[in-house]
Amino acid sequence: MKIAVVTDSTAYLNKEQVEKYNIRVVPIPFIIDDKVYNEGIDITTEEFYEKLRTCEKFPTTSQPPVGELVELYESLADEGYDTVISIHLAGTISGFIRTLETTVKDAVSRLVKTTDKVEPDAEIAAKYEQKYQTYRKLYPALKGIFPEL
Repeated sequence: MKIAVVTDSTAYLNKEQVEKYNIRVVPIPFIIDDKVYNEGIDITTEEFYEKLRTCEKFPTTSQPPVGELVELYESLADEGYDTVISIHLAGTISGFIRTLETTVKDAVSRLVKTTDKVEPDAEIAAKYEQKYQTYRKLYPALKGIFPEL
């Protein structure tokens, strides 16, 4: 079993964590004064807060382009991954999970299984620990990223 981990830029993982655990990070677009930025790519956190102090309109977020999401998950399949653990914000505060459940899931249904839990990730992981042996294989990597596990 080859497992990939995907999250988005709202996880705020540092470069070392991303590289050490080979995590794929999808940038979440946001708009400041009608200009689109990809979080972590086009703008740093410091630049974001500076723009926040001077912007005319309060920033909003957008969904990543569906084509880029499909391309990411298809590339994971092409690289031999047969499972993807995709960790994102709950559907109650973001539409990202809905995008995965519809468009992307249709394109790569053999890889993507979604769940929309509002509980903290550590609680979700603990509930599934007994049910899925995959978790046991991932635990050391997840523990390095989420010490509270």
